[in-house]
Amino acid sequence: MTRKRIVFCVLCLYCLFTSLTCKKEEKPKSIHELQKLDLSQKEKDEDYEFFWGFIKEGFPFTEVLERNGVDLEKIKEEWQPKLKDIETKSQYLTFYGELCAEITQNKPVGHLHPIDYRYYNKVYKTYYPCVNKDGTENELIKDFYSAQPSGAWVRTIWNDVQRIEGITTYIVEEGKIACLRIDSFSITDQEKRKKFLNDVKVFLEKTKDHKHLIIDITRNGGGDRYFWMYITGLLLKDNAAFYRYGLYTENKYTKELLEYIFKIGNIEIINKDKIPNVKNTNTAHKNGCKIRETIKKVDGITNSIDERKIWLLVSSKSHSAADQFAGFCRQTGFATVVGENTAGAGMSVIAPLPIPLPKSGALILFDSTYALNTEGMSNTEFGTAPDIHVKDGQVPMQACMEAIREYDAKEKK
Repeated sequence: MTRKRIVFCVLCLYCLFTSLTCKKEEKPKSIHELQKLDLSQKEKDEDYEFFWGFIKEGFPFTEVLERNGVDLEKIKEEWQPKLKDIETKSQYLTFYGELCAEITQNKPVGHLHPIDYRYYNKVYKTYYPCVNKDGTENELIKDFYSAQPSGAWVRTIWNDVQRIEGITTYIVEEGKIACLRIDSFSITDQEKRKKFLNDVKVFLEKTKDHKHLIIDITRNGGGDRYFWMYITGLLLKDNAAFYRYGLYTENKYTKELLEYIFKIGNIEIINKDKIPNVKNTNTAHKNGCKIRETIKKVDGITNSIDERKIWLLVSSKSHSAADQFAGFCRQTGFATVVGENTAGAGMSVIAPLPIPLPKSGALILFDSTYALNTEGMSNTEFGTAPDIHVKDGQVPMQACMEAIREYDAKEKK
């Protein structure tokens, strides 16, 4: 064999060996490929059955839904056939979003809705059960959200509400009445958060000589409760204790989740009879729980007047963190609440929690306890009642101005 032929044979053997032993570098999947919902019909049905089992046994507000005329069995039967046409993860979230809206009659009952990628990535990605107790990622959930699915939020209760970003401030009466309007606590951009906090502090400092401060959250659908805590912290004379109470029933769907959250959240399990106004709860839930939080005074505003009277304007659109602000004011007397019953969903002892569907990893958000308002009634069903209700034909600002005139008249006597 000639030398050239030997070299040629060696090269051929080398190429054959490397082609057999070297793995081809896999091309990353595109978003379009990741979007594909890789579930059989049987697995879709298993997710669906789990969801309905959770609604009937694990969701604390089934009684509320039924009291309001929701036919859960009928909805379950009518919606199941729609699963067969779903091919992508975004379609899957939209399906469950529309289903949740149907179940809750398009109302914000118990924060019930699926979580889309934006919400998952900004809020829940590092929370249990998205992260296992040992700190590792839940691969099923991670895989589902790798496609960046959207389409989860379909509720329209706030579609007719015109909101202004940040804060709106104005003087109602020079030297006497100042107004701070906040249409949303849902601010995630860090620069916008800093601006919001600074603008609030500047306005409160600028108007510290005004006897009356009106805070208008009638259009506020909620968000990060830190914002209302910051506002109160600037105005508090001392730290304030804030209690929230709830009821629940142990069940296989939420037992492990609640045990974990109760432990890390310092939530106290209590006898139901120790809950204020417990006779008004109107529920079969028998297990009680409570949380005590301290709303801390921060370096803030030194009033030039002896006492500034604070008024909080609310409406049926004031929801979640805005409702919680109203609940704090009612409980502590920090402000006089004026308007109509809020949309509720702010007085739960725990922030809304995610529960994953077992086959897909899609997350369903929900309030895990039957939250109670200051009167001991369902906060989800009745919201937070104001100290002063609007009269027929009034808006909260009109009712507030009337109350201010009466307040000042009494002080003069």
